[in-house]
Amino acid sequence: TAYSSDNSGKDTEDRVFLLSTDEAYSFISAYTEENWRGVWWWLRTKGAYYDSAAYVREDGSIASMGRSADDSGAVRPVIIIKLE
Repeated sequence: TAYSSDNSGKDTEDRVFLLSTDEAYSFISAYTEENWRGVWWWLRTKGAYYDSAAYVREDGSIASMGRSADDSGAVRPVIIIKLE
């Protein structure tokens, strides 16, 4: 099963991955601003430029235009765990 429905980031069948912009919109809506704690983090979706990637700003908003991929930032990987 693929874990991405948007066409701006490759689908993945990995069990550990970064969110796409579409997935992040769903994820962020479930949390309040106090969860962000002033840290921005990367998404796997390509930004507007060849060397950029989308990210989630410190306030929880999504920057789909992206920032240079050589910037340092946080990652919040998603881990799929099957309990069976």
